[in-house]
Amino acid sequence: MAVLEGHTSVVNKVQMRGDALLTYGPDGTIRIWSLEKRALLRTIDAHHQTAASFDFDGSSIISGPFNETAKIWDAQSGELVREFGLPADVVWKVALSKGRATFAANRGKDVVLEVWSFAAEADAMREGGQ
Repeated sequence: MAVLEGHTSVVNKVQMRGDALLTYGPDGTIRIWSLEKRALLRTIDAHHQTAASFDFDGSSIISGPFNETAKIWDAQSGELVREFGLPADVVWKVALSKGRATFAANRGKDVVLEVWSFAAEADAMREGGQ
């Protein structure tokens, strides 16, 4: 269907939703591509390293790098919506569903599973306020 070029190294994570393709590389950037246009729409400088996990629900993106905090991004603007939790030793998995973000991580000897609501912040970003 298309050959998309833009990452300068390997692509660690890939996810599609409708026309959008998201890719995540070891440089810490999330790239949002349009399959219909066969073009890069935006690049988000998300973290200092690759993500252990990321998820995209069509309007928001959550990214969880190995030893930082999970972050929510507005997919349309590329703006940071919210940063979640305390820094973790390892973030294993992140997920989005209906205005809630979940991440599983290790903090010291503890394994934690945190669920956060971010619907109000995401709505404010889409309406132009913060």
